[in-house]
Amino acid sequence: MDKWLKKGMAATVAGTMVFGLAACGSKGNGGSADGHLVFQIWDQGQKAGMEAMAEAYTKEHEGVTIEVQAVGWDEYWTKLEASATSNSMPDIFWMHSNQIYKYADNWDLINLCTTYGDMNGKWDVAMLPKCPNPANGDGRASISNSVSYATAAKGKNKELAMDFLEFLGSEEAQKIQGESGAAIPAYNGLEDAWVQSFADKGYELTLENLIGEFEYSVKYVNNPSRPSWEPKVEQTMLDIYAGSVTIDEGIEKMQSIVTEEMEE
Repeated sequence: MDKWLKKGMAATVAGTMVFGLAACGSKGNGGSADGHLVFQIWDQGQKAGMEAMAEAYTKEHEGVTIEVQAVGWDEYWTKLEASATSNSMPDIFWMHSNQIYKYADNWDLINLCTTYGDMNGKWDVAMLPKCPNPANGDGRASISNSVSYATAAKGKNKELAMDFLEFLGSEEAQKIQGESGAAIPAYNGLEDAWVQSFADKGYELTLENLIGEFEYSVKYVNNPSRPSWEPKVEQTMLDIYAGSVTIDEGIEKMQSIVTEEMEE
């Protein structure tokens, strides 16, 4: 585990945890048992990076083809739920922490371990400033969230999909992901490859400021009751920004909301 880092940053998908998702029926998944894998994601901007990793894998595995399909966020979850219900899931797919408990409750989880050229030079990445901290008097924190690759355990291509999942979590694949600029690799020591990918494209960005956030990033709270408490917590945050409640009142209210929902 010492080779993995929590990567906390806004607007960038960074996690690379690997899961097998067991469907309840006996049918196969979205691919066929002929060495063709369907890899479904929700971000068109990361498709090229995923395809680069898939290409590296297929070069070493004769007869294997991997089709990366990118659909919008809402459509992605609609399709995934429908395919899970009918036991016809894609061979490989992304899983988000917002959804993992929902799928864990219905299908067993096996834990396996835009380019804006005209804006170049007109904006940059700043280090998060320190703000008053009720606990320590002064401090700062960024939130990290998780995205994982997953597969249906009863799929026709299970063994091949599992092998590809193992590759996706390897140093080789994570380096490819970083060099593509798609997201910060979760593999420790490869974040520099991601930073360099932007420099190679001529972007003038101080991305080291994002890397510096790892030291004070915290994992976003996640538990089975999250769908119940999260909207209420988000509304309380808006109330704080609107000035209708103080920071201290809002923090206390958010803690109470989460605690009460967890106890129900």
